[in-house]
Amino acid sequence: VTAINDEPMIVIPSSNVQVDEDGTVLVTGISVSDPDVGQEDLEVILSVSMGELSLDFSSLSASSLSTLAFGGATSNSSVLKFTGPTTAINEVLATLSYSPEAEYNGSDSIEVIVNDLGNTDDLGRDLEAVASLAIDVIPVNDAPSLNYPINNLIVKEDEPLDILGVFVTDDAIEDSGSEMKITLSVNDGT
Repeated sequence: VTAINDEPMIVIPSSNVQVDEDGTVLVTGISVSDPDVGQEDLEVILSVSMGELSLDFSSLSASSLSTLAFGGATSNSSVLKFTGPTTAINEVLATLSYSPEAEYNGSDSIEVIVNDLGNTDDLGRDLEAVASLAIDVIPVNDAPSLNYPINNLIVKEDEPLDILGVFVTDDAIEDSGSEMKITLSVNDGT
């Protein structure tokens, strides 16, 4: 019987990941396997379009960490790439977190690619699997921003003062076309 190279497999959660705008979420439930890779290495590439991924090594065993090789950044990056044995890869995948771009809300996804590096193929042919995990970035009502030129204005008694350069911004209001209420007051005068 001649063995053939079986392709790797990816398990992802069945429900979307949800995170608040400007938040961070631990992404659990992603794992990889390959029925014929044994103790040989797999390669994993994780990527997102509208955020950053990070790995946390604080809970990893020293023996697992020493078997992993990273091809670039391991935190705050839109792409993470690493190789290692299946058990070490699954250990590090359990620490994966996602943070959306600043002020972004909407949809994103984590694309997971696992490649068996042709470990059991006599002809060196790599097989890979691809999966995608949807992310819902939930909008958060940000506070409006008040901008003004200086803190203390000086005016002579009984003379008017034009106050220029005061403006209020609120991205949610601007995006929706809604109105906002602004109240200005002074301690003395009108």
